[in-house]
Amino acid sequence: MPFPNLQHDCSCPPIPAGPTGHWAVRDKAASLVRTVCVRFGDPYYNVQPRVSKTLLRALLDPSKPLTTHYGE
Repeated sequence: MPFPNLQHDCSCPPIPAGPTGHWAVRDKAASLVRTVCVRFGDPYYNVQPRVSKTLLRALLDPSKPLTTHYGE
């Protein structure tokens, strides 16, 4: 069974102006990752472990900037 198209979940309003606008986009991305894991975790048993492994790899990389760690 192919993975469902998630394009409709990826719609996000424009980035808010100002120095903190990118944080709103990161919050939306984190929410989307959670939604994918919750919605598709049962039919696709390996979604959450794969996502967790990818995020953990970025989180444990000390060369990544703070914004990467926040987004993870």
